[in-house]
Amino acid sequence: MTAPARFELLVSLTILPVMNFGPRPYAQVLAGGVVVLGLVIGGILTWRRTGLRRAAASMVVAAGGMVLFPRVLILWRGLSGAPPAALAGLGIALLLAAALMFAQSRTAPERWERWRQHERTATLADRLRFRHIPELPGAD
Repeated sequence: MTAPARFELLVSLTILPVMNFGPRPYAQVLAGGVVVLGLVIGGILTWRRTGLRRAAASMVVAAGGMVLFPRVLILWRGLSGAPPAALAGLGIALLLAAALMFAQSRTAPERWERWRQHERTATLADRLRFRHIPELPGAD
């Protein structure tokens, strides 16, 4: 299993159960805050280390969407009971984040590929310490 897959498994096995079954509203706010903080830090480091602006913006947009997710879990006890407007806001944030990442891979393919090569060699510990985001030459 690769380091990114181990990281996603770790997040899935810790954050998601806490958000769904933990004491409301504290567990949702704490778990959501951890994810938002990680996305914002990742976005800032991506901007500074790689110069991949769209990828950094994608992480910040995803953090904005993640601010909505605990709110939905707290107020409506899950996605199934949430009003369409809340779900639309969450969906738009996720789609915009994915579109920005896709656009980044097309606008700076050389730098994107160097980042991907570096990520393939990063360990789980590197990901937890944000060392999977490399210092790329030519980053503004």
